[in-house]
Amino acid sequence: MKSTAGIHSLIALVATLAVACSDEGSGTGTAPVGGGGRSGGEFAGSCDNAPAGFCNEFTGSGYTAAKTQSDCEALGANIQYLPGRCPTDGRVGTCVVYAGKASESYYRYYA
Repeated sequence: MKSTAGIHSLIALVATLAVACSDEGSGTGTAPVGGGGRSGGEFAGSCDNAPAGFCNEFTGSGYTAAKTQSDCEALGANIQYLPGRCPTDGRVGTCVVYAGKASESYYRYYA
């Protein structure tokens, strides 16, 4: 069973930010489900929290790979740093936070 405390905290945080979301299955929503933030598709990496059902891609130009990896590892054993994008298998939705800004990131959600 997945821990709901972390998910509820994340939902509360995301609800307070300027966020655009999309449903991966239906194509509805207001945000693109790919890319963002940097030219050429470069980005700093991702923090994958598979047990909680979400992954965060750090696409904004203000992030570095070294800092993103350090921050992911500091979050605990359930968080895995990925030098690439979040997994696509089982993805059910995406929210973009601070689109087009140096702090842009994509939250990817899984069933």
